[in-house]
Amino acid sequence: MLSLGRKKRSLPIWRFTLPFTPLLCAAQNFEPYYFNPFSTKGPGIHLHTVSVSSAVNSGAQGLGLSAAIPTAEKGVVSIVQAAGVLGWARMGTVSNISVTYSPSFSRGVSLLNYWSINQALSVSGGRRLGAKLSLNGSVNLIAMDFNQLLNGASPLTNLAQTPATFEELSSAVLSGKTANTQLAALTGSTPIVSTPETSFLYGVRHLSLASGVTLAYERSTRSAFSLSLSGGRTQVLGENDRFLAPGLPLVVQLQRTSNWAAGAGWNYSLTPRDTVSVNLTTSRIVSDYQNAFVSQATVSLGRKLSERWFVRGMAGVGFFNPLRESLPQGRFTRHEWGASVGYKVYAHTFLGSYTSLVSDIFGLGANSSISSAGAWSWKLPGHSTSVSSSFGYSQMVGSAFPNAGSWSVSSGVGQSLNSRTVLSISYRYIRFPQHVFFYSPSNSVNGLTTSLSWSPSMRE
Repeated sequence: MLSLGRKKRSLPIWRFTLPFTPLLCAAQNFEPYYFNPFSTKGPGIHLHTVSVSSAVNSGAQGLGLSAAIPTAEKGVVSIVQAAGVLGWARMGTVSNISVTYSPSFSRGVSLLNYWSINQALSVSGGRRLGAKLSLNGSVNLIAMDFNQLLNGASPLTNLAQTPATFEELSSAVLSGKTANTQLAALTGSTPIVSTPETSFLYGVRHLSLASGVTLAYERSTRSAFSLSLSGGRTQVLGENDRFLAPGLPLVVQLQRTSNWAAGAGWNYSLTPRDTVSVNLTTSRIVSDYQNAFVSQATVSLGRKLSERWFVRGMAGVGFFNPLRESLPQGRFTRHEWGASVGYKVYAHTFLGSYTSLVSDIFGLGANSSISSAGAWSWKLPGHSTSVSSSFGYSQMVGSAFPNAGSWSVSSGVGQSLNSRTVLSISYRYIRFPQHVFFYSPSNSVNGLTTSLSWSPSMRE
């Protein structure tokens, strides 16, 4: 097991959001709209959904609550939760801004001494600076328990379940441009550490923040250039200690990871069906174990094969330059590649992706990472039943990380009880790399979640 060594002073979170705050604020001249939670029309703060749920997770002793609370027999944890989603948006011809806030409260059933308040905040905005110039930015933040993330949907699942036409979905994936505001929010926001596969090294509870801004210039209807800046931080929250029994030490592999990135891109539509993209990116990742720069140059080609299928391929090169490292690797250059596919027809939507990149999201000392994901959803328009399924795989590559892969599968069924209420049941299985958490007698998790959600707006 890696040793954390001397504890380092934590950088304040505001340093990661302050550079982007003026750009987001400049996108709007704020006006104090009224609080109107149950209205589905007009301005104001609206209530999107309210939900109550129960979850039972078992396995993976050494992870999540089963690591912190030794009274959890055989790693079985039962939890009930209440959650809500509030939103405010202002859309105009020149500028737009959207804010979504989701608080939740969890209480243990088998663990009565466990309770937790989790929060998620998403802010995105944009403004046209001229006929061809626009500025867009986003800030995303979550403060979550590990067990809370076990019951959430993956980013690709959210993308597949978003109501959209084939043109809207394919354009969002291939070129990053779409008229669908929900798809634009999912594909355009800066990603955060919000899945169990990417957060399990941070202990029972963690905070993840990501912010970014993009300046885009549309030279013509076919050609567009962009410049981007982004930053992020993921760290252990002090509330980890609150879940510990007296005398039980807190075992955390990673205390904090920070990253910054700058990039430039060019997107060109060769034909109405073919798109080419060129991207140059340089980033820096800093953790207790590593401080390194990564530079990447990639070329992507996308094509709409038909009115149902679209594909995209990516190839490039990555350069790794360490300033400080616990696991000696030195400088190196490596090829990068990836592919994605999408299918959408009437009731079915399927999305899949695979990438091999010179990167290390944890900053542990891996020289590259491999990830793949897939999501499928089915819902007949006008019908009350929906079905979804997904899988994911993530692996750190390096001499110190043999077979360091984690993977997950999930399935769920939803049934509309009326136009505003939905009952859903989902199952998830996740397996983590045994050698990274080798002190855990079990490195897999099974979870079953039942949820009842209500929305003031009519559902399709």
